[in-house]
Amino acid sequence: MPDFIDHAVRVSDDGRGVPFFLEREDDYRQEHEKPARIGTDRFKIGPLKMLGDGALGARTAFLSRPYADDPSTCGIPVFTQETMDEMIGYANAHGMQAAVHTIGDACLDRVLSAYEKALAENPREDHRHGIVHCQITRADQLEKIAKMHLHVYAQSIFLDYDNHIVEERPDK
Repeated sequence: MPDFIDHAVRVSDDGRGVPFFLEREDDYRQEHEKPARIGTDRFKIGPLKMLGDGALGARTAFLSRPYADDPSTCGIPVFTQETMDEMIGYANAHGMQAAVHTIGDACLDRVLSAYEKALAENPREDHRHGIVHCQITRADQLEKIAKMHLHVYAQSIFLDYDNHIVEERPDK
């Protein structure tokens, strides 16, 4: 078991709380059997949560076309397609769920591609992978989400919060 996980397991078994996040992109590459099964009754490795892009308000959500009110940008992807494929593929191959923060449709294209690749390489019936927010979408993307049986973790508070900018930021 990698040192950082071993430490978290020992601390959790002592009854103390464990705020635990992987801080380096390569932490997920630590070699061990099935990360989703490592742990004790108090500490277990759970889903891989990734940030795929930013937010509409800051114009960092990754869109397939430039922002209507700032044509100089399409937003910012957090990971390359290659890195996203690798991280989601690793999680899927090791029995972990993956959930990716995805606001823009270009980010969603990358996420869907990574899920498609991971599930083709290591098919799983009840993978429970998901998309957090899933805000700017196209019909073809929604069809892929349904076909792959992905979960959508939508948060209704953002409907009200982004309602005043959703018409002016992404190009219709």
